[in-house]
This record gives sequence, structure tokens and C-alpha cells, in this order.
Amino acid sequence: MTKSSLRLVHLTSVHRTFDVRIFDKHCRTSVEAGDDVVLVSTHDCDEVVDGVVIKSVPKRSHRLLRMTLTAWQVYRTARRQQADLYVIHDPELLPWARLLRWTGHRVVYDMHENVPKDILSKTWIPAWLRKPLACAVRYVERLLIGKMPVLFAESSYVASYPWVEDSAVIRNFAKLDLSEPVAREGNPPTLAYIGAVSRDRGSVVTLEALKLLAERGLSVGWLCIGPISPAEHESELLSFVEKHGLSRVEFTGYIKSSQAIKRIADCTIGIAVLQPEPNFVESYPTKIFEYMALGMPVVTSRFPLYQEVIEQSQCGVCVDPTDANEIADAVESLVQQPELSQQYGDRGRQAVVETYNWGVEFKKLRTFYEQVLLSSRSR
Repeated sequence: MTKSSLRLVHLTSVHRTFDVRIFDKHCRTSVEAGDDVVLVSTHDCDEVVDGVVIKSVPKRSHRLLRMTLTAWQVYRTARRQQADLYVIHDPELLPWARLLRWTGHRVVYDMHENVPKDILSKTWIPAWLRKPLACAVRYVERLLIGKMPVLFAESSYVASYPWVEDSAVIRNFAKLDLSEPVAREGNPPTLAYIGAVSRDRGSVVTLEALKLLAERGLSVGWLCIGPISPAEHESELLSFVEKHGLSRVEFTGYIKSSQAIKRIADCTIGIAVLQPEPNFVESYPTKIFEYMALGMPVVTSRFPLYQEVIEQSQCGVCVDPTDANEIADAVESLVQQPELSQQYGDRGRQAVVETYNWGVEFKKLRTFYEQVLLSSRSR
């Protein structure tokens, strides 16, 4: 390590080891900056990947065991690493983060989601229980976070946590080293999607739009990369594809981020028609910045937050995400106007180079780390 480098230990009991925000952005970029980085997660074995030291703990599928035993094992393993700064990525690790702080360690909480708002749209939670449960979670969060420094993944989270005293907004913008644009002239029209696949993220309405396009005589493919949730939703999607003869649709399941980016690079349009759920409306979908970085035109939901990016950058079309006809019209327009699509793609790429990139966010992250460490030393 250099004189100014840090020893950082990241903890997660929920996310995949190669989660984009945690591994590719936090960990790998810190290694590239000269830091000594350890990631404690549920993984098959201890190993070093791209300079990141991965310390494994057993993975458990049962939610209660994961929230208790797995979380404790992640804490215990991380505690042995003696870090300058511990970064936790899951709300269920907050009790252990408090324990780390009580024993004199410096801890930052990276808040990936506004959990109480997310609860309001969880279909597996009975509707009558969602609001009181969200209120209870908000109360417990306040007790556990206390004066802990917080990284917000979205600027919209700040208003929901006015009592957090020390924070920075570090958004999930594209990492340019994974996102070189490619020539697509002559490629068959194909939608790209990368991320979790579910009804509330637009899986069904996208298929409905493809069906409408096929009825208009326009064959548009869809490369859909990501885990399908819930598991039974996969059969629903495949059934729809078979019934309507959508032969150019492919569901790949989970693929590591760097490989997924390469897979979608030849696609011609990036799609992200997330449905109007509370946590989606106020959160940037990382995928739109990945599409933009690859030089693809974007079709996405007409939410104010998304519109600001798309309209200012002039890089795509915003639609009503519940209206398959409007989605189909937008896709058809881009397919039939290749020059406009190219212009949208070029503008989106330029916007990422200038503004919406992880390099900008990492500088802010680094400054925040230094402020946290300086503040703790002065006490």
C-alpha cells in the first residue's frame, strides 16, 4: 500500500459477491486507487479476484438464518481483518455495525435501497401489513444507524433520512472501463435488459410490446439478462413467449456484470420500463446509464427523475411503463429511424463521459472516506 492508501473491509450477507455496486465499483475501483480491499460475503471459497481479497462465509437460503447466523459470521470474519474503515451494505448488518462502532472501529453504511419505501411495494407482504411494517423498520433504522456515516445510493433518499448527520450521495453511474461503444449498423433490432427480472420491473409489459410489434410485422428480439423473481415467474414468461411465437427472446438468468455488459453490447435499444412503485419512481435504474455508456438509445419509464436524464441528454424516449402500445410505438420509431437512434446513442455516451460515470462518484466517495477518518481521529 502507498502512504495515502486505506485498508477497507466491505461486508455483505445479502448481495452476491460480484454485485456491481459492491465488487465492480466500490472494491475494484479502490484497488485500482491503491487500497488494500477485503470483501466478506457468502462465497464458495476464499480467493483473490482482480486484487480484491474475498473472505467467504457459508450461504444460507433460509431468511431467518441468513439474518442471524450468516450476519454474525460476516461480522466475526470482518472483525478479524483490522480495517481503517468498515463498509456495510445490508440493513440486517446494522446491529453488527453498531457493535463495531462501540468497540472503536470506524464504520460507514452504504444504503443501496430505501427499505421502508421498498416494503410498500413488496407483493409477498400482505397489503394491510406493509405500512405499519415500513414505519416499524424506519424506527429501528433510526435506532441502529444513529450517528453512523451513511452513503445514499440515490439523492431522493436524503429527504427520507433528515436525521442522518453525516452523509454523501454516491450514485450507481456507469463504469466506463466496462462500456466501450460498438458499431451496430446492420444488427437485427434487439432490446437489451440487464438486472433483476420481475413483473414490477416491466417483464410482462415488455413481452406484450414485443407481441404488438410482431403483429405489426416487425420482428424485435429481447436479450434479458438477470435473475427472475419469483422463481415461478419464469414459467409465466416462457409460456407467453411460446404462445405468441416470440422466437428472438432469450432469458439468460444471472450473469456476472462484466460478461453481461459484453452480451448486451450488440443489442440496438436499451429498455427499462420499471413500473410506478414507490422505490422505483425515486431511484435511478443503473441499467439506463449502462445502456447510455454503450451508445444505445434508451426506452424508459416516464418518471420525473428518469425524464430529467433522458430529455437533458436527448438520448432516448420516455413512455408510460404500464402501456404496451406506447412502449411498442417508441421501439418501432427507433427501429425505423436508425439515424435518430444513432444520434440518441452518441448523445447518451457523451453524457456518461461528462457526467453520469462512476469516476465522478468515486472521487466523491474517496473524499467522504477521508472526512470520516479525519473526523473520527479528531474526537
